[in-house]
Amino acid sequence: MFTHTYRPRKISEIYGQLHIKRAISNLLKTFSTKGEFPRSIILCGPYGTGKTTLARIIARYANCDKGPLTACGECESCQLFEKEESPDFWEVDAVSYNSVDDVPIFKEWISFTVRGRKKFLVLDEAHRLSGTAWDALLKVIEEGDENVCFVMCTTETHKIPATIVSRSQQLKLFKLGAQELADLGRMVADKEGITIESENALMNLVRKSDGHARDLVKFLESALMYGDNPKVISEEAVNIMMDIQMTDVADACLRAALSENREEVIKQVEQQYYRSQDFCHSMVELLRHEIYLRSVLAKNLRFGDYKTKNILTLLSMLEDTCYRMGLGETLTAFYIGYERWKLGHYVEVGNV
Repeated sequence: MFTHTYRPRKISEIYGQLHIKRAISNLLKTFSTKGEFPRSIILCGPYGTGKTTLARIIARYANCDKGPLTACGECESCQLFEKEESPDFWEVDAVSYNSVDDVPIFKEWISFTVRGRKKFLVLDEAHRLSGTAWDALLKVIEEGDENVCFVMCTTETHKIPATIVSRSQQLKLFKLGAQELADLGRMVADKEGITIESENALMNLVRKSDGHARDLVKFLESALMYGDNPKVISEEAVNIMMDIQMTDVADACLRAALSENREEVIKQVEQQYYRSQDFCHSMVELLRHEIYLRSVLAKNLRFGDYKTKNILTLLSMLEDTCYRMGLGETLTAFYIGYERWKLGHYVEVGNV
């Protein structure tokens, strides 16, 4: 399995995040020319955007025997990082090490001799530290060895005390855009010798990953498990994984609705009477994907012949219908919603 295979190890391997690449490069240039390096760095942003990966990259470059402007991958330091055995790097889960009693453990570790240029103590989920732990850590950062850098990774910067933030270099990561994620998916598939059956299948995975690079790689891996061929990601497999169970039938019903073919709509719906909730969910997912494509790429559209306004209002009606069915209502909810949609009075969206 390849979920961890595509974790970037060099600055050039980072997808997107151009501002971060520039910031790291400038930080390392300053370290190379002036010997100056922050005592603490805050890496913040949504999950799955590469915060701990970035911390590893910074530490690898800073300690490479040929660095800090490069990470050769061949020296002893780089090899130790590759094996996750570097004595100058410790990644700590702040969920487990979050009390004031744990800070002396940090102090003991940073007191050990530095093999390379810098020791890096990385606190993942740093916002989980207690108030007293932050107070004790502040003193360690201020009075600690200049050869030590604390890297705090967090999805909730507002929970980190202002006293820490004011003494730290802050780097913010963002979710990747649709095109960046699509390019990442193609790269992973190409290196693994995997064929993605259609652009629509790839974009469904991109939408499901919601900007998170880690999730996209995970979904690519998962989609293979739903297919017949271990080297092909089919559109059917992606639909199954995303719980879009009746694509063809849902597609036909949506086209009938958008074409105002009432008889065909009723026919399609009644045929799915015993699977009405799954059927409604499949239609919702198809329309959500269509709106996603229209907003980010404006191509590979399934319902390209129909107006966006009509699709949006139909989606709102179906989302509300799914919600009502979840409360135990029957297909009557669909019929009522459909008639109101035709009249331009669609039901307001519930909590789907």
